[in-house]
Amino acid sequence: MTTHQIKILFVAGFGSSMVFGTVVGSFADKYGRRNNCIIYGVLYGMACVTKHFGNFWVLMLGRLLGGVATSILYSAFESWVVYEHSARGYDSDSLNTLFSQATLTNSLVAVGAGLAAQLAADCFGFVAPFDTSLLVLIIMVIVIGCTWTENHGDCSAPLTQTFTSAINAIKTGKHDKLFMKWCAISIILKPISYILFIT
Repeated sequence: MTTHQIKILFVAGFGSSMVFGTVVGSFADKYGRRNNCIIYGVLYGMACVTKHFGNFWVLMLGRLLGGVATSILYSAFESWVVYEHSARGYDSDSLNTLFSQATLTNSLVAVGAGLAAQLAADCFGFVAPFDTSLLVLIIMVIVIGCTWTENHGDCSAPLTQTFTSAINAIKTGKHDKLFMKWCAISIILKPISYILFIT
């Protein structure tokens, strides 16, 4: 595989997340956030399996699946927690504590996952970290399926409503200035690490 093909695969995952990220929230609201989290596990699991193939188009499929899954990862889990927190009548301070602890735990787990992935790669080859991830995803899907309750948002909203609303807000200028500043900063700063990686 050429360096150019690798760059295309790398960018395809982020492009997929950008395109499908606009509708995954509506999908979760309509068909259930728990179901969406399970779909995340299935899609990322399928993306992991594609790493066993040296075919560009199979790897492209994996990157596209991974992009959709990433969009779900950054929306459905938190939405499920916020809804359940409210439905169970917990106070808002405990939600703040939960998210701050989740952020810290996420960082620690990321370091641990990186070490585990390196160990798996050293012992079993470069695809082994994806196989390890697949195992964790299977366990996650089983736990979610057996222990989580389902919750929904606005079931009557069409799937494209979020995307259409975002486009209309950008066109008409009806948006929150602070939010738009945050978007501008993200657009400028976040890609820098990816640009450094693929150049």
